[in-house]
Amino acid sequence: MFINFYDELEMIDELKQRVGELVVLHYECEDCGTDQVTDELEITSDMIDDLQADGYFMCSWPCTDCGANTKFMRTDMMRGIEY
Repeated sequence: MFINFYDELEMIDELKQRVGELVVLHYECEDCGTDQVTDELEITSDMIDDLQADGYFMCSWPCTDCGANTKFMRTDMMRGIEY
């Protein structure tokens, strides 16, 4: 099932419900703006804490279009999740 994020509060609430679950995150490449998807990843409470405190969490995901490496997953780059 795909859930689209419309605002930051909705996104945080949805992620809190998925702690410990494997999901696929849809996000926008910070360099070229193309839609990207992750492999399955586990949502952790640390990710959510970082998003709430700092507005981002650390990651390392290469873009399949331009090859740039996304290092900081900001809330404004996250589009939705599949679970």
